[in-house]
Amino acid sequence: MSMKFWTGVSIVGLLAFSAGAAQASAICVGCERLDDEAGTFIGAHDPITFDVSTFQHTNIAECCGSDMFTDYWVFDLTSAGAGSLSADYTIAANVKDFAGYVYQDGGSVCPGGPGSACSSVLLGNELRNPGNDLDPGARRFEYLLTGLAPGRYVLRIDGQATNPASAYGGQASFFVVPESGSLALLGLGLIGLGAARRRKA
Repeated sequence: MSMKFWTGVSIVGLLAFSAGAAQASAICVGCERLDDEAGTFIGAHDPITFDVSTFQHTNIAECCGSDMFTDYWVFDLTSAGAGSLSADYTIAANVKDFAGYVYQDGGSVCPGGPGSACSSVLLGNELRNPGNDLDPGARRFEYLLTGLAPGRYVLRIDGQATNPASAYGGQASFFVVPESGSLALLGLGLIGLGAARRRKA
C-alpha cells in the first residue's frame, strides 16, 4: 500500500515540479502531544504546495498516568486535494491495540499555530476507521484520502502503552491529484516534443 502511495506521490510531485509549482513544507516537525489537553493542532495544510507535517507522542505511560490513551490531532486544509495520514511505532516503543480514525471536524476549537492546544474537539462524520486498514494487526496504519474539501479534520489515535517508553510517530501529507485532462495534455506535449526532435534529426 505504501509503495503504491509513494509512487503516486512521486508522479504528482514530478508533474508539479515540471510546472514550477512543487514545494514541500514542514508544518509541525517533532510536534509533541500536549498532555491533559483535548487535542493538538498540527497546522494548516495547502495541498497545492504538497504540505507535509509530522507529529509524535513519546513516553505515553510515563507522562499521562494511564496505559490507555486517545490522542486527537487536528489540522486544516486550505484548498481541496488528497492526502495520506499514517502513524507507526517500533517494537522497542510498544503500543497495544494501536488504531487510527479520521473525521471531518464538527466544531473543534483550536486557536494558535502548529503545536497549540485545542480547548475542545468535536468529531463530525467518520471518514476512516480500522476496518479500512489493510493490516490492522500491524504496528502502523495508513489511510489514503481523496476528494477532501477545504476545512478542518481530526485524526484520532487510540492505543495502550505497555511500558513507560511507549511512543508513536506519524505523518500527514497532502497533495493535488492532476486532472485526467492535464495528464492527457502533458502526454500530447511529450509526443509533440519527440516528433519535433525527429524532424530536426
